[in-house]
Amino acid sequence: MLDYLALRTTLPPTGAGASLGELFGMAQYNIGEILGQDWGETAKLALGDPSRFAAQPCCTDNRMHACEWLHGPEGWIKLDGLDHHAAHDLIGCQDIAWDLAGAAVELDLPVNDLGPVLYALLGRDDDPSFIAAMQLCYLGFQIGLWTMAADRNGQDEQSCIQRQIDRYTRRVRALLT
Repeated sequence: MLDYLALRTTLPPTGAGASLGELFGMAQYNIGEILGQDWGETAKLALGDPSRFAAQPCCTDNRMHACEWLHGPEGWIKLDGLDHHAAHDLIGCQDIAWDLAGAAVELDLPVNDLGPVLYALLGRDDDPSFIAAMQLCYLGFQIGLWTMAADRNGQDEQSCIQRQIDRYTRRVRALLT
């Protein structure tokens, strides 16, 4: 999985993605809408000033959900990663920390262990605070995405969608407490 993410960093961005300020604002808003404004303010404080980070955008995958991966004896294999970076959403091309955070959340992997290994592969300095910020932004995005899905789908899908929202909100609470 880390080799796949390292490969993604060699692909130049195909367009502008959301700025870190936009990602931070989205995360604060979505978290506040679902968990309450106190949680949104806590997220804002945890994220801090986006200008303290120097993102290096690449052609990120942006779809790290478990259904996008196959796990076998050789490790994780990505099944579909051609054009998710061009989806009609806010994200666009981002620093690889976005995909790292997403993979850690979706595959339930320890981001604190993965970050140093990935950044060593890339010959870059590991920045745990940036990865933590991207993880919070990723969770905020997923909360918003699944909340919109709940608003658009019938009753048959509601329990599955709510389980997803609950899973993401539990992760947010764990990160912010």
